[in-house]
Amino acid sequence: MSILLTLFVIGFLIFVHELGHFMVAKLFKVHVETFSIGFGPKLFSFQKKETTYKLSIIPIGGYIRMKQDEAEETETTYEEGSFQSKTWYQRSLIVLAGPIFNLILATILIIATLLIGRTYNDFYPIVEYAEYPYNEYFQKGDVITQVNNVKVNTFTDIYRNLKENEENVFLVERNSESVQSLSVNISSEIPFILYPSTTNLVGDVSVGLPAWKAGVRTGDKIIKIDEKETNTWNDIREAIITSKNESIVLSIERDGVFQEISVYPEINSLLDNDDSSGDLRSPHQRSGDLRSPHQHKIIGITQHFDLTFTDNYNLYDSIKYGVVTTINFVYLNYKAIFTLFQNPALFKNNVGGPIMIHYLTSQATQLGISSTLYFMAAISIMLMIMNLLPIPVFDGGHFMFFLYEGIFRRPIPIKIQMFLQQIGIFILISLMVYAFYSDIMRFWR
Repeated sequence: MSILLTLFVIGFLIFVHELGHFMVAKLFKVHVETFSIGFGPKLFSFQKKETTYKLSIIPIGGYIRMKQDEAEETETTYEEGSFQSKTWYQRSLIVLAGPIFNLILATILIIATLLIGRTYNDFYPIVEYAEYPYNEYFQKGDVITQVNNVKVNTFTDIYRNLKENEENVFLVERNSESVQSLSVNISSEIPFILYPSTTNLVGDVSVGLPAWKAGVRTGDKIIKIDEKETNTWNDIREAIITSKNESIVLSIERDGVFQEISVYPEINSLLDNDDSSGDLRSPHQRSGDLRSPHQHKIIGITQHFDLTFTDNYNLYDSIKYGVVTTINFVYLNYKAIFTLFQNPALFKNNVGGPIMIHYLTSQATQLGISSTLYFMAAISIMLMIMNLLPIPVFDGGHFMFFLYEGIFRRPIPIKIQMFLQQIGIFILISLMVYAFYSDIMRFWR
């Protein structure tokens, strides 16, 4: 069943992409001969007007075949309805329409998740410690019950009700006895940072990453790391980050049974503390990557959260936050790609193929419709970004050809285009092979 869901997700995103090409091509009166989802031998097809619509056996892509003109390069007129008969900017819009449709779809899906309600994890509003200068006001174990006369139920509620550059009033239960009112002036120049009280329980375990490979599972209690006691999640984080060993030993308790598991952390320089992908929660809910701004060691586990709840928005806020989230997501992905090209060695741990997509799809669908739609939005954005890379055979490569033609008033010679296309095909095949290799090494090494 999960395989069928994966095929549906991939197939739907490809369909939307190709639909973009198709609709803009038809808008400019280009004859579309074939609209295919997938490659290779067809599973079934049907004909409508001049277009053959088909589903092919290899569901890792798709294409539309437009009418091509066999005219020589030196000719200035082309057969009506052919792709070549259109101006350079019309051809540009046709090739860009696929990625643009993926971006539009991603935005719609993210807006839908906010309307339906995103499931969030959070902590009780109990303070572990506060950063300077706010440690003068808050103590370990403080339970914050109100902020500015608004009831607080979760740790994120504290941040939602803050007022910058004003005096904020906190109602705090201290030592399970007294209730105190604290007046705290919060300046925009000095971040207000409180850390929640956490446990040493493992929440999610990322498939394919070191902890998963070693056998760590959701619900495990990490008692020690390399003989250092770990009573809180911060203890776990610090023990992993500061370890100088190639591997670390986790002493865990699972269902009353104690065992030791050796884990080999990975270094991932793509991680950055401010990469929140447009998340609407406080930074303390996004703390499961075990990372620091200096050493990006990851083992692929997230902490256990005390609370799970669903939060939704009205139409106006859903649209506003949906657009912002999409823009942030695009920015962060381009930032990650730039980092990859600066340091090609990072490709090893940051490229996944169909097997990875299958696992991620399975995880997303288990969390409900909202998580599934958000996952589809993320993949749709990645599909857009990959297709816009300036590599021949990709949409971005074709656009560069047409842009050259628009600037210099002449197309790139056919022989050069063919040569560049062959390079593009080689790059595409290499990426596909590497993605499969990466999946195999990630899941079966």
